[in-house]
Amino acid sequence: MFSNYISYMKTCIFIINVVVVSGHPKLPDEMPLCKRNDPNLNECLKKAIQTSVSVLANAGIPSLDVPAIDPLHIHEILVHQNSSHSVRIMLALNHADVVGLSGIEIQSVDADWDNYKIRIDMKSNALTIVGDYKVDGKIMVLPIFGEGKFNFSFNEGGDGHIELSGRPEIRDGKTYMITENVSWDYKPKHLFMNLDNLFNGDKPRGIQMNAFLNDNWEDVLDEVKDVTQASFGETFKDIAKLIFDKVPLESIAIE
Repeated sequence: MFSNYISYMKTCIFIINVVVVSGHPKLPDEMPLCKRNDPNLNECLKKAIQTSVSVLANAGIPSLDVPAIDPLHIHEILVHQNSSHSVRIMLALNHADVVGLSGIEIQSVDADWDNYKIRIDMKSNALTIVGDYKVDGKIMVLPIFGEGKFNFSFNEGGDGHIELSGRPEIRDGKTYMITENVSWDYKPKHLFMNLDNLFNGDKPRGIQMNAFLNDNWEDVLDEVKDVTQASFGETFKDIAKLIFDKVPLESIAIE
């Protein structure tokens, strides 16, 4: 239920990197370019990012080693919720596919290049996340354990925003952004969860637990929000570093 956050971050970090790069010989022609001194830079970025969503969804950017994002493949996500909360679980999601990122709608962009910050507000349509899971712990007062296939569906989409910030580093006369912080907030309108093979295949207990999860999805998601942000923040930062370490800001926001 949490990998949609990762999918959003990857999408936006990829897009920020590629939509305004000047002169790269292998950028798709349909990707608009934006200029740093454009008084309507944020509006330009909004349109450029929206256009780029379909490019990234269908083919990715091979010249930058950016894969297609619909579906987006995620190798592993780990969530560890400690005993001080009513949701106490060890959850591993493996070999996950996120389907539906091509439906992202960019609502606004606020880029502050002088202070190395950018914020993107967005809306998602339906998202589906499938893969393998392993879980052990307690949700509220109920024990939960098992491993098998999972399906998390955000059929009504949701609203979210992502913020990136960093500091400058000069190398060979060029300015690069060292990513220091990545934060986000996402509010789904609804979440449907299904975990196959709970309780070692005890179907009656599994049906009851899935029903409980779906009846209480907002409470469950709210309980693990802080720990999921902490868990995924480092992952998002690593992704940002891989991109911004390669591309100078002069090539991202052209003069």
